[in-house]
Amino acid sequence: MKKVFNIVIRLLFIIAVPIFLISVSIGIVVNTKWVYEAGFKKYDIVDVTGITMPELDNAATGIINYFNNSDEYINVWIMRDGQEYQLFSEDQKEIIHMKDVKALFRLDYTVLVCSFIFVAAYISIMLWRKDLKSLAWGLIGGGGLTLGLMIVMGLGILTGFFDTLFIKFHEIAFTNMDWLLDPNMDVLIMMFPDGFWQDVVSYIGMLSSVFAVVIGALGGLFIWKTKRKETAEL
Repeated sequence: MKKVFNIVIRLLFIIAVPIFLISVSIGIVVNTKWVYEAGFKKYDIVDVTGITMPELDNAATGIINYFNNSDEYINVWIMRDGQEYQLFSEDQKEIIHMKDVKALFRLDYTVLVCSFIFVAAYISIMLWRKDLKSLAWGLIGGGGLTLGLMIVMGLGILTGFFDTLFIKFHEIAFTNMDWLLDPNMDVLIMMFPDGFWQDVVSYIGMLSSVFAVVIGALGGLFIWKTKRKETAEL
């Protein structure tokens, strides 16, 4: 019974590792201003919106702050043609959609904390028990599972399934249709076209993969050194 319990806990750890790494990567990417600035330049958002780059940068800062503050609705002000105005007004679907997006990122933070607690607790227990080999194999398994998921996601992007998956994600994640914005009228989708979100997903995948390689390599290095030591003692 104890052996079965240990196997189940290790499997849960292996599953928790990619959940933690992906949620961390989402948090980092979403809160990195460079990601927004790079997207604005890549997709010529200045020309699309008529908003200057400094004001787009201010808008990005306001959006990042909104995702991390207690405000229910986003309230971002920018300068345009010498006048200050609110980027998203309350009578638009954009502001409601941003509220829904904020809820998703808050959910990501919750998943991050919960998965971190589990991962940290497992590592602490393994260190306390001096069961470093089980910990190492768990890190290898968790890193490998993360890389596997990222490869599948990467293939989805490369084979052109991103748009389909992106729409399906919206249909599942949101209970209303406020995400259906007009690219000719709504500033939000002008600032963040589908290509921007494909890049964001790519950044999340690359960052998660880097984390996965690091922890997998640590586990693999320990196993390699342990086997080498055991061989030398024979």
